[in-house]
Amino acid sequence: MTGRMVERFAAALVLLALGAGPLRAEETKALVGAWELADADQSRKCAVQLKGDRAGPRLAIGLGGDCAAKFPFLKDVTSWSAPPRGGIRLHDQGGKVVLDLSETENAIFEGVRAGEGVYFLSQPETAALDGQPDATDIAGEWLLQRPAGKTLCVVQLLDEARAGSQDSFALKLGPDCDRAVTQLRIIGWQVERDRLTLLVEGRDKLVFKRTDGKTWTKVPEERSPWVLAKP
Repeated sequence: MTGRMVERFAAALVLLALGAGPLRAEETKALVGAWELADADQSRKCAVQLKGDRAGPRLAIGLGGDCAAKFPFLKDVTSWSAPPRGGIRLHDQGGKVVLDLSETENAIFEGVRAGEGVYFLSQPETAALDGQPDATDIAGEWLLQRPAGKTLCVVQLLDEARAGSQDSFALKLGPDCDRAVTQLRIIGWQVERDRLTLLVEGRDKLVFKRTDGKTWTKVPEERSPWVLAKP
């Protein structure tokens, strides 16, 4: 039996001891390994290791040395679990859930902390999966809309670098955009994995999550629940 097989067998025994049924134990075992935590616009990232050995009534977790500095709430995290309904939970020493993450359709786990925003947990290799759009795929005309379908602005995402920038693209707004859009002074755009970011001069970025090939939904949705849709 190889070292890796021994490690997986030991992890399975631990999970069964924790009270998970055979099916759930297998699902949880599949989560053991290296992960990456990131914020909504991917500007902060840190390495997370979901371990198969016990940490009290839950499972042990390893955090990169810069995790607490980038995500202060992680300083309290000492373990993790996979609840029966699915997903991943990060716990503090007393068992309180610090971050509750649910799996998205793209095999990325997503969680929200009130007053802070959205966080994503994904395995490093997920970023290299086929099917994720790039700038060439996305460039073109889009409609910035409210969920009910009212168009606020026609946005032309250009496949050319924004002036003075090496990591973002230029865009053009249509002539009849709603004041809610024009007052933001949107100056460019970026895309990384399933996140499209509109860069706003002097303000926070507007981050959109890919819903399907023709729709991106703003995250978080509070204040301005907007979508970008193909005409």
